[in-house]
Amino acid sequence: MNQKKVLLNLQSAYEKITPNNIEEVMEQLNYVKEEEEVMNKNQNKKWLKWCLVPVTVMLLFFVFLGIQNNQNQTLSLVSIDVNPSIEIEVNKKEKIVSAKAINEDGKKILKEIDLENIDLKTGIHAIMGSMLKNGYIDELKNSILVTVQNDDTKNGKNLQTKLETQINEILASYKINASIMSQTLTDNSSLQNSANAYGISMGKVKLINEIIKKNPTHTFGELAELDVQKLNLLTNSDSQQLNNIRVIGNASEKAYIGKDDAISKALTHANVEQNEAKSIKVEFDYDDGIMEYEVEFYINNIEYEYEINAITGEILKSNREHQNNTIINDNANTQGLNKIGESVALDRALNHAGLNKSNAYDIKCEFEYKNGKAVYEVEFDTREYEYKYDIDAANGSVIHFEKEWND
Repeated sequence: MNQKKVLLNLQSAYEKITPNNIEEVMEQLNYVKEEEEVMNKNQNKKWLKWCLVPVTVMLLFFVFLGIQNNQNQTLSLVSIDVNPSIEIEVNKKEKIVSAKAINEDGKKILKEIDLENIDLKTGIHAIMGSMLKNGYIDELKNSILVTVQNDDTKNGKNLQTKLETQINEILASYKINASIMSQTLTDNSSLQNSANAYGISMGKVKLINEIIKKNPTHTFGELAELDVQKLNLLTNSDSQQLNNIRVIGNASEKAYIGKDDAISKALTHANVEQNEAKSIKVEFDYDDGIMEYEVEFYINNIEYEYEINAITGEILKSNREHQNNTIINDNANTQGLNKIGESVALDRALNHAGLNKSNAYDIKCEFEYKNGKAVYEVEFDTREYEYKYDIDAANGSVIHFEKEWND
């Protein structure tokens, strides 16, 4: 066999084992490639799926934290004032987030109980129980001030009503007829400075401001020192109906002689029968550190005014005045008294204070009897201080004076 024939045979054998359809080969190659791509995609999906698992868990965790933080976010600020003052942060579920004492008595209460992370109703039970145990609330001192701060007025008032009911029920179970004063605040910016300065709650600041609006003779400083029982007695007076403060029940007067006894002492001093007196009026007041009853009545066009110590029944001041504002002198040893006059009394007070009349404003000067002595009661303010003087109506001497920071 020659070389040419051998080559032809080899070519024929190669063609038999090697496909000559290039299109079919390419189709097969493309098919294989597509299969590989699908397999790779599936593998990538599986890899991505397992990678997404921890990411999803983390997202769910952060969502959970957000929900928890939202639930624990303070919705309301509740203050409870008796003499102990306590401030409580409450979340949407009415759980206590935190509690702090505003004064030393409040610290004593919180030292005995742990309020964090318990529901508000349970916390109120604990607070009332501790106050009863420590003698801050009893049948003589039955007044509580409840203040709710909430940006939503409706939510605040709903919580205010709920707390009133709860506290009333708790104290009733201890046979105490409570007097609950309550209010809702939406804006506390104007109250915070005074609260910090005097170490009291913003709720108490608001209550004191309302009392002063009705009776400007009081100063913030003197009222800030009073407990809620005394403040409640002042608000219970006929002339002390306060705005935006709700009162349930009456403040107990069992620690005092009572209004009837005060009227009786005044009538006895005036030597008149009760049926002779007209337009009898009696209310609590606070003056010179003393809780007192102010008693007023008329007989034959003469007005009688008395200030009576609410605890001892002592007559502190008495005054009679014709309806034409002429003072009637009741004291035998001051008959024929030559009074120095209001202008001289004011000059004596200003000289004592080292001031000129141009430096003073809100000047008041009144003649009256204090403990049987004829005096001029002089009051005035400067930018820095408030002044009060009792000037002897006969000789102009300074009997008593007070000076305190002007709020």
